[in-house]
Amino acid sequence: MIENQIQYENTLTKRAELQQLVDKAQAEPGQSYARDLTIRSLKRRINQFAEEMLRYTAQQTVKEPC
Repeated sequence: MIENQIQYENTLTKRAELQQLVDKAQAEPGQSYARDLTIRSLKRRINQFAEEMLRYTAQQTVKEPC
């Protein structure tokens, strides 16, 4: 769970790095079961990071007075 802006920024960086790994794996020629599982796992983690970031953003929006 993201608790502050620094953790949010670190998560954003990690998410971008994981996306680069997915792009690299998808660009490799050929097909393999292991590669497909790796890509699926990376995408799952990217989605987890995205959900955590959305939760943090929503919490910050609620905390700020309108």
